Amino acid sequence: MATSYDDWRKNINENVNSDADYQAAKAKLDETAANKPTYAGTYDADVANAYNNLLNRKGFEYNLDDDALYQQYADKYMAAGKLAMKNSMGNAAALTGGYGSSYGQAVGQQTYDSYLQGLNDKALEMYDRAYARYQDEGDRLKDAYGLAKDMGDTEYGRYRDEMSQWNTDRGYATDEANLAWNRAYQTDSDAYNRAMAEEEQEYNRQIDYAQTLAAYGDFSGFAEIFGEDRAAEMQKVWNAGNVDLAYNSGKITAEEYKAMTGKYPPGYKKKGGVWGPKKDDGDDIDNFEDNYPGSEPAAGKAAGDNSQHPQAGNNPNYYDIPITGPIRYLV
Repeated sequence: MATSYDDWRKNINENVNSDADYQAAKAKLDETAANKPTYAGTYDADVANAYNNLLNRKGFEYNLDDDALYQQYADKYMAAGKLAMKNSMGNAAALTGGYGSSYGQAVGQQTYDSYLQGLNDKALEMYDRAYARYQDEGDRLKDAYGLAKDMGDTEYGRYRDEMSQWNTDRGYATDEANLAWNRAYQTDSDAYNRAMAEEEQEYNRQIDYAQTLAAYGDFSGFAEIFGEDRAAEMQKVWNAGNVDLAYNSGKITAEEYKAMTGKYPPGYKKKGGVWGPKKDDGDDIDNFEDNYPGSEPAAGKAAGDNSQHPQAGNNPNYYDIPITGPIRYLV
């Protein structure tokens, strides 16, 4: 007998999963899934640090007192200014006969102030230089951030390309695995359907054969299909609907026939509850009298009319069926 549908449904996944083509496709899919690209983020820290350096950078500040180079210039300018002032005052005193005068002091102060002005100009130059350095530092930080970001973007772009290819490969592997699974499922399903069709065809053949036998009261075919008990029940139903054929084919006894119909089979009469055969010599009355010695046809009955016998009395079991042929009985 082919596998039942429920059993087939229970085993289909195991059958399909063990298919060689599906196993190969599934292995390829698993291998592809295991090789999923990963993003290393090699430059993420550099990008973050460069960005923080740029974002958290202090504003521009400049203090002359903190500029060592300016201090060197200041010392030189002031020393040179003092020397120039002294020389100017000495020259002015020589013009006045060696005596100091307000003119000499004014000339000396003027000379000293000119050096201080030069120092102030140098201070402005120092400020500009410091601001330029601040700007250069900012540009350098921007460049460092841009470089790190470009490197990170390049790496991420490469990762996205790899992911795109991986998704394509995985999709293809998935499709192949699904196709292999569906093919295996269809193959198993077709095999099951063929087996079921063959079994149904064989079952129908057995039913047809059993019905052919059953038409003649033979339920052995149904016994092979449904079992002896079921066949026996079917035999009883058939016997009840075909009592004559059942009796003539030996399926039921005369007593069973009478129990079903209320009378004995045609051509049979009971003698003291014993049945027996009698050779037919062609004379119905003589046959009757041979079977029942000392009996005579009923009054008013012509010779050959054995539909009633005086010994029957009112017992319907004896003459419920007219006798039209030789009587058979068992001895």
